[in-house]
Amino acid sequence: MNCRIEKMAQGGQGLARVDGKVVFIKGALPGELVSFEYTRQRKDFSEARVLEILEAHPGRVKPACAHYGRCGGCNMQHASIALQRELKRQVVEDHFRRMAKCPLPENWPLHGGSPWGYRQRVRFVRGHSHWGFRQASSHDVEPIRNCPVLCPALQNALPKLPAMPRESEIQAFAPSAEAAPVLWQKFMSDAQVQSVQVPLNGRLLSADARVFFQSNLEQLPTLLNAVLAQVALCAKHDFAVDLFSGVGVFAAFLQDHFRKVLAVEWNPGCLLHAKKNLQERCEFYSQSAEDYLHSKTPGSIDLLVVDPPRAGLSPEVRKALLQAKPTRLVYVSCDPVTLARDVGEFIRNGWSLHHAEGFDFYPQTEHMEMMVVLTPAKPS
Repeated sequence: MNCRIEKMAQGGQGLARVDGKVVFIKGALPGELVSFEYTRQRKDFSEARVLEILEAHPGRVKPACAHYGRCGGCNMQHASIALQRELKRQVVEDHFRRMAKCPLPENWPLHGGSPWGYRQRVRFVRGHSHWGFRQASSHDVEPIRNCPVLCPALQNALPKLPAMPRESEIQAFAPSAEAAPVLWQKFMSDAQVQSVQVPLNGRLLSADARVFFQSNLEQLPTLLNAVLAQVALCAKHDFAVDLFSGVGVFAAFLQDHFRKVLAVEWNPGCLLHAKKNLQERCEFYSQSAEDYLHSKTPGSIDLLVVDPPRAGLSPEVRKALLQAKPTRLVYVSCDPVTLARDVGEFIRNGWSLHHAEGFDFYPQTEHMEMMVVLTPAKPS
């Protein structure tokens, strides 16, 4: 069966309509004429995969990785890096039009760095007799000898990983592209966990392989600087909050500009590093964002930075923020769907969207980071 692809959908799949029904086709690009076969039929939509490209997009390229199509790590290598970023922009804008009912600012920047060799944090999985990554839509392990998105330090570490039982996992984090990575496995005690010092904007931040830290350290300064650019727009610099603060990346730099900074994080491993990364005058709240906002009266917040997991802000957090009305809300997101959903609720409650920037932290995949800036409605 043949069809013409209308556009790119979330997840990196081509979207087409066949007999009035939406079909998501893996491996297809917008405008292409493809031959496809169904892989799953559902009531409201179907899923399929490309059999043959009959008319190719001019931005289609040959994937650089021999494992592409089997490994579940990348799903956009068949598009040039310029096309990948163009499609990501279109997908994000589409989500905001449909879900937030609010267009993004015109010509919002999408920052991009190296398309290869950028990843400095990764999880390796043990197969029958090899290390690798999970296959796409499967629990099977694709054996990996060379991964072009890994930084040199992680690539060099791959063949040196110890033999372990099947399904074992090792998380690896390289503080720089060339530095030997630290490794973490679930059975390790706290005493066995190795810390690293990550250079960022002239500072060294403490972290380890078990806690969350951005995996694209080349692009992280660009995101950090975009967040810090909002400081100058704050009328007052009394109180800043870093919600979902992790090891305190944003708080570590906000403390230079605000009289008081609060870091809110439930993960005890992250808080151990945050206490090393932040000054003594910074405060910590070692509970979830929901518990903090429910149990505390934050007072007047001049700048609130939120960087939630992929699920976005919970209904409880959105409700609490609508009531708290921080003077300026900087929302960092790794999922444009939940970001558009959450921004839509703020917009419907009278808030304004002032600024947006994108960051291509994960070339060769459909994922990207976004940062938007919101302010509450002024009292009438």
